[in-house]
Amino acid sequence: MATAITSKQIAGTRSKFAAMLDLLTQPFARVEQPARIARPQPAPCLAVETQAAPNFITTLCLAGELTHRSTADLLAAARAAYAAGATALVVDMAGVNKLSVAGLFALHNAARLVAGAPLLNPDDGWSALRAMKAQGIAINGPYLRLANVTPPVAEMLAANGVPLSR
Repeated sequence: MATAITSKQIAGTRSKFAAMLDLLTQPFARVEQPARIARPQPAPCLAVETQAAPNFITTLCLAGELTHRSTADLLAAARAAYAAGATALVVDMAGVNKLSVAGLFALHNAARLVAGAPLLNPDDGWSALRAMKAQGIAINGPYLRLANVTPPVAEMLAANGVPLSR
């Protein structure tokens, strides 16, 4: 048996629906949020001081950790040195107390930058690491030399096949 629906019932249903829709679309009552606590910003992981010489060799003096958090700082300093006309970089590692694979990759990209070669993308993962080892542009090559390497950093470099100049 079919039940007939009257226009009065439709109107009543529609008004209930409209009232519910109005309730759902109204902005919620705002609850007063507590004031955000200002957290101190961490100090930069790496400090880079640039010293340009008249022979177009720029020295980058590093202090801190050369890890994934600080690779952008190193590459920014290398880009600035290259833009200023540097043809080679000397990276003074006396103040570096930690070096990660990301830092090693950044050093390699700094050498590539000064050589005028395209930079490798760290997001390429293992293929980028293989390319880093296979290519002729290297750390302690003609474009980038390391100086004053600390023992913990020297161990990391040796474990990854980077020759240390004596």
